[in-house]
Amino acid sequence: MKINYSWIDSPLVIDVIGDDLWSLLRSTAQDEAILGISDAADSDTKSAYLSHLKYILNGHGHLLIGSVHGQIVLTCLLLQQSLQTTNHLAELQKGVIADSFRGKRYLEGALQRIVIKAKEIGVSRLTLDVREGTAAHKLWSHWGFESFGVLDDYARHNGQSYRGHFMHQSVDNLSKKLSSKKSSKEKTLSNVK
Repeated sequence: MKINYSWIDSPLVIDVIGDDLWSLLRSTAQDEAILGISDAADSDTKSAYLSHLKYILNGHGHLLIGSVHGQIVLTCLLLQQSLQTTNHLAELQKGVIADSFRGKRYLEGALQRIVIKAKEIGVSRLTLDVREGTAAHKLWSHWGFESFGVLDDYARHNGQSYRGHFMHQSVDNLSKKLSSKKSSKEKTLSNVK
């Protein structure tokens, strides 16, 4: 299935696609990718999430969405630091892929677009934070992100505390990693022919 990627830079669009974004985020409840979001999450939680998106997009944020046949199946926020001394940094937040679309190279396509966007806006280093030991932690590590700090009391949910990793990678390194994956795939395809 072909996925269409696009960037959203205006908070006004959230009023139109907010329900779809919330549905996608809630779909992570089954695998606990994001703690505190459940099937029974209330309207206050939804409102806070959508308000947060609008706030980010009103500043230095960009929201990447991927859709298939009009259904949003992937999102990731790219939040560039606003100070002149740190605007070479951007944080990746709330990266979500619908369960039925995982493992189909859509993340690779999203990362390619993130690299392009980062270079366009002058970002040379990406950061993110993730709960230790999760599938997301393993996935970001696979793509070359390295921990630069660990926080023991990173998240709390249902009376339990979770460790979190703060990770980083240069945009150039991620670009090289993506290129090496692409050339490896092309080499495999040419051997099949």
